[in-house]
Amino acid sequence: MAILAGQGDEGAVRLRRIFASGTKFLQSAWGLFVRAGRHITVRRLCIFLILLFVVSIILPLLYIGRYAVPAADDYIYGRYAYQAFQDTGSFFAAVKSAVRQIGDTWKSWQGTYSAIFLMALQPAVFGADWYILTPIVLILSLTAGICLICRAVLHRWLGAGGWCAGAVAMVLAFICVQLLPSPSEGFYWWNGGIYYTFSFAVMLMMFSLLIYYAVPNANRGKAKGVKMLLLCGMAFFIGGSNYITALNTAILYALALLLLLWTKNRAWRWLCLPYAIFWGGFLFNALAPGNATRQNMLGNTPSAVEAIVTSFPAAIRFVDNNVSLFLFGVLLALVPLLFWMAGRCKTNFARPGLVTLVAALYYVSCFTPTLYAFGNGNTGAMRTHDLFFYTMVIVFVFVLFYWLGWVRRGLERYKGENGRPLPDILLAPFSRQRLACLLLAAVALSVAYWGKASPASSNLAMQTLASGEAKAYAAQMRSRLVLYEDLSILDVEVPPLTAHPWLIYNGSDITEDFTHWLNAGQMAYFRKNTIRVNPALPADSHV
Repeated sequence: MAILAGQGDEGAVRLRRIFASGTKFLQSAWGLFVRAGRHITVRRLCIFLILLFVVSIILPLLYIGRYAVPAADDYIYGRYAYQAFQDTGSFFAAVKSAVRQIGDTWKSWQGTYSAIFLMALQPAVFGADWYILTPIVLILSLTAGICLICRAVLHRWLGAGGWCAGAVAMVLAFICVQLLPSPSEGFYWWNGGIYYTFSFAVMLMMFSLLIYYAVPNANRGKAKGVKMLLLCGMAFFIGGSNYITALNTAILYALALLLLLWTKNRAWRWLCLPYAIFWGGFLFNALAPGNATRQNMLGNTPSAVEAIVTSFPAAIRFVDNNVSLFLFGVLLALVPLLFWMAGRCKTNFARPGLVTLVAALYYVSCFTPTLYAFGNGNTGAMRTHDLFFYTMVIVFVFVLFYWLGWVRRGLERYKGENGRPLPDILLAPFSRQRLACLLLAAVALSVAYWGKASPASSNLAMQTLASGEAKAYAAQMRSRLVLYEDLSILDVEVPPLTAHPWLIYNGSDITEDFTHWLNAGQMAYFRKNTIRVNPALPADSHV
């Protein structure tokens, strides 16, 4: 018993030493945190996040874009423009051919005129090396849209600081870029990315302009006219984009007009003009004869009511499948900043339950168009999931901010010593480093970025670059291009691909059957009689 007692005492001593050492470490870390917090400002923190965001994108994501190549519908929609540019060397001839593509597709397949125009002008039309612009255009447009909408909503509309809005925007952009369900279709494939990611970015830009236009005393003279002109142009563009973005725009714009009417803001009168232009474009899009042809090929589809009902479980499943530990950690790190920002806002954050319900229904509505088009619970290709992900993240952060604002307004009714509001007392330990909590978000993002098991896009890009798979894939595809561009060869056979980098390859490669639609698209694009894969050819014949 004495021996056991002695072992127990020794174990207790060790535990006390470990506890004392841990306490001392935490005290030292807290002291360092406090000293660092004295030098943290909103501006410096935002600049740091911008630099972190830029570095994490430029180093891996844009660099790996040099290995991206056209695929699938890039050839089908870009055919006329490519051939016109090859024949004439004229950019304007290519643009004219893109307009021709709109007419042909509107009659035969779909009415999305603005998307078709941009898809017809995919960068490789003007040379294979120009395809590197694909991730640059798509990633930067999405980032710009997120930054503009955050500044418009948080700063211009609600009254939070501009640098605070910028910091939140950088975190949202980080999430949307690094944790995207399918970067290959969202960022590295022109056709899929323009159709969904770019259209979504334009929608964000349009609503940010709408807020700037509607806020009193925020526009004068020519600036107001320029904003209205841009709003009309963007509304026309979105009317001819994909149906998910179009439906989202119709709902949000109607809610915006109702809010302006309720608050007796006269800006609603002029803002009806872009909405009318949007509906004109959307009707031209929806009534295209090609839509009926395409729908007949898909077979029986559910009714509108069935599509709406099945949207709810689909939306829940998507949240369950895409809310990762990384995403949860970053959003959690945003809570102190959002709580502090809410105290600087002008609104009273009334009726949070109603706001949450409307936001949830808006998110669920994203799933309805694809469920109506395909049926059987099919929520579409991965590029549509990218669009769902953008919407989910932005809606969730807005609802979180609104609830934190409501909680803060409720706590402000209670006073502590010296009449200080309770929220200020709760944030007192963070008086000098209240925004340093956002730095935790940056740390979490860094872990997500550098961790070996991380799902972050940048991490996957670095792994793919290190393995040489991206370089091998590009070399094999460009060796094919040499055969395709040789006018003396009318029947082309190529070996199957041996490299399939998930980040930039969307799985759409030609087959052994030259009548397959993927083969037929490339045959028409390059003016060949046949193009097919021949498994008998050795893999090294690529180079």
